[in-house]
Amino acid sequence: MIFEHGVEGGNLSVISVGAAQWPDESLGCPEPGIFYESENAPYAGFIYVLSDRSDTWEYHTNEDDSVIVRCDEIEPFTGPKVNIAQAAGLRGSTGVTLMRRDFSTGQFEKIDPMTQDELIRLIDIFDRDIPLSDTINCETVFRLDFETPSGLQSIEWLCEEDKNLATGTQGFWIGMTGTVPVQVGDLVGPYLTGGQPPEPPGFRP
Repeated sequence: MIFEHGVEGGNLSVISVGAAQWPDESLGCPEPGIFYESENAPYAGFIYVLSDRSDTWEYHTNEDDSVIVRCDEIEPFTGPKVNIAQAAGLRGSTGVTLMRRDFSTGQFEKIDPMTQDELIRLIDIFDRDIPLSDTINCETVFRLDFETPSGLQSIEWLCEEDKNLATGTQGFWIGMTGTVPVQVGDLVGPYLTGGQPPEPPGFRP
């Protein structure tokens, strides 16, 4: 990371090392739109300050130094964004149902209602500013139907050509396009155990 700045390793020295704690897994350096776990807070780690005698760099790590981040390397997002949980009134939801597209009919079919604990977690995941991106032509595979006091609010995600639930994927809500946090895939995965995601027309493995 630091060597991308053209710094020679022989010129580096450690100015300080200090223990630190953070309220979530971002280690104090959150990226825009990313959901970070906070269930096991506080998250312990260290702050390292390095110098080559002319510049200094501050790095944050977890306890075993397996995760290293530098806040100054996180690019702030200055474009349009949306907090879906707030805009859609998801905090008042009484239930959420997972839907999957039947590509033979083009219609969404119900897989299962999700639990109240999963509903709360989904709302927490979507309760953050998600950067908006350019709208793309996409026939989505999954949909979450939230039952809110103002009516059904649907969030679609995972384009037909993208089969990986383990990565952040394109999501859509009333014409807005953004990245769905990977934790949504983690929640949905158990509902698909024993089955295969639907294959869109023309799909070849």
